[in-house]
Amino acid sequence: MQNYNQLDTFTTAASSHEEVKIAGESFILKPYGASKFQSLDEYRHIAIGQSSLSTSFQLESLPSTSTAAKQHSYCTYLTVQQWMGNTLPPTEWG
Repeated sequence: MQNYNQLDTFTTAASSHEEVKIAGESFILKPYGASKFQSLDEYRHIAIGQSSLSTSFQLESLPSTSTAAKQHSYCTYLTVQQWMGNTLPPTEWG
């Protein structure tokens, strides 16, 4: 069974930007079986290096970048907090 405790970060009103970024990125790494990696960018680098040895590299099989995941995580956090009745400044989280 998978451990998704980091998702509690999205329901905690006092989560920091760094906590949300880390929780989101580690969650996105799980379906790729890449939980041992610290970042999506690190995993992408390794995956590209391994895949370049084959002739059928599928670019769409790579996860998003760390920066894209961070922005997605911020938007997700903002949405969850709004659902919970907490008003956050969209310019900081959107």
